[in-house]
Amino acid sequence: TEMGRQPWVVFSLMLTQNGVSPTVSVTQVLISMTVFTLLYGVLAVVEVGLLMRAVKIGPPDSVESNYPDKVGEDRPLTVTY
Repeated sequence: TEMGRQPWVVFSLMLTQNGVSPTVSVTQVLISMTVFTLLYGVLAVVEVGLLMRAVKIGPPDSVESNYPDKVGEDRPLTVTY
């Protein structure tokens, strides 16, 4: 990385004042930040809603076995390390 606190400005080749875009207004920055914040907020609400629904439903009552004739230690392992 470049030296200093502004990694987008090249040390000794480009000054910080030259790295600022003159075409982007404060209003455009505020609008884009507001849209991104609202988008992430909506996505967070959807995620929490889905998680809460999964928690309310809970785990299945019974797990169907792929090997109904084998029980206990005779049944093949489904997860191994």
